[in-house]
Amino acid sequence: VTVSVLYWKPLGPNCIYKLRQPRMSVPKPIGDPKLLSRRLERNPKFSDVDSVVDTGSTVNTVQRVRESEVSVKRNPGENFRRLRPSTVARLVSAALEPPQERDADEFGLPPPPPPMKLLLVDVRDRDEYDACHIHTAMHYPAMMLNRSTNQFTPELLTFKNKDNHLVVAYDLEEEIVTARKVANIFFERGFDNIAIISGGLKEFVQTHSDMITGPPPCPIVPRKAARPPLSSASSRGGLRGLDGASTKATSVATSHKPKSLSTSLARRNDSSQAWR
Repeated sequence: VTVSVLYWKPLGPNCIYKLRQPRMSVPKPIGDPKLLSRRLERNPKFSDVDSVVDTGSTVNTVQRVRESEVSVKRNPGENFRRLRPSTVARLVSAALEPPQERDADEFGLPPPPPPMKLLLVDVRDRDEYDACHIHTAMHYPAMMLNRSTNQFTPELLTFKNKDNHLVVAYDLEEEIVTARKVANIFFERGFDNIAIISGGLKEFVQTHSDMITGPPPCPIVPRKAARPPLSSASSRGGLRGLDGASTKATSVATSHKPKSLSTSLARRNDSSQAWR
C-alpha cells in the first residue's frame, strides 16, 4: 500500500506555506534497456545481401528509367520533331570537321549528298549560356518572340525552310517547357524545319560531355548496362539443360488440369455399363 504524505513547507518569514508532493519512485526496467538498439553480428555467408529488398518501383528507379528511355515521339499539340542526343552529337561533329575534297569518280557516279547543316539555338538565360552550352550553339532569348518586328536573327532566316538545313532548340531539361514553346511558335511563324533535343541539355551532357563549353550544369551519372528482357532470359535459361525440367513441369501442370463435369459423367457411365 502506497501512502502519499502531504505537508506544508514554509517559504519565508511571512509564514507562506505551499503544498508539496513527494517524488514518486520509478521502477527499474527488467533486462537491458539498449537491447533493441544493439546491432547484431553480420554473418559472412550473407555479406553480399543488401538490407533493402527490391519490391517495386521507387522514385530513383523511375527517374533512371525516364532518363534512360529518351522519347522521340511527338506529343499531342507539338508541331516539331524530336532528336536524340546521339543524333545531335553526330551532326555537331560533322559540322566541326573541315570539308574534305574528293576526286571525281571514274565510274561517273553522283557525289554523296552533303551533310545536314545544323543550327543550335540555346533558349536559356544569358548567364546560363555563357557558363555552359553546346559547341556551335547560338544564344536566342525566348523574349525576342514578343517583339513586333525583327523577331528572328539573320542566322535563323538563312536556315528557314531550306533543304538540308535544320534548326534545333534546347533548354536545360525536358520539364522546362521553354524550348517546346519556342519550337511551337517557330512553326506557327513559318519554320517547318524546327526540332528540339529530347531530354534537353541535361540529357545531352550525360553521354557527350566533351561537346560542351564550360563545366556541365548537372552531375554526370554513369549509366549501367541495360538488363536483358525477361522473355529472352527465360528462353535462354530453358535451352540450357532445362528442357527436361520444363517439359516435366508442363506435363505435371497439364495432368492436374480440372476436367469438365460432362466428361467425368460420361466416363462414369461408360465404366458402369462395362461392369453390367
